[in-house]
Amino acid sequence: LAKVLRQLLEREGWDVVVAPPPGSTGLEQTLRRNFSLILLDEDFGNGFDIISLLRSTQRFNRTPVVMLVSSTENTRRALDLGE
Repeated sequence: LAKVLRQLLEREGWDVVVAPPPGSTGLEQTLRRNFSLILLDEDFGNGFDIISLLRSTQRFNRTPVVMLVSSTENTRRALDLGE
C-alpha cells in the first residue's frame, strides 16, 4: 500500500521522502526537513513512537499526520497521540 501511495503522490507532484526506521541516524536526518504532511504506517518501525516523537517537538507538533492502521483499537490509539 505504501508503494502505491508513494506513486500516486509523486504523480500528483508531491515530493515524497521515505524515512528509514526509527532508531537509525537516517530518521534524525530526515526529520531535519520541513514537511506539509507526514504519512505513517503503524508497522513502520513503530509508527506510534514516531507520532509521539513528532508531537514532542515544536517543529512538528502542528504538522498533519495521516497514519495507516489495521484495527479500530489502533485507530483510537493513533488519534489519541495526535491530539
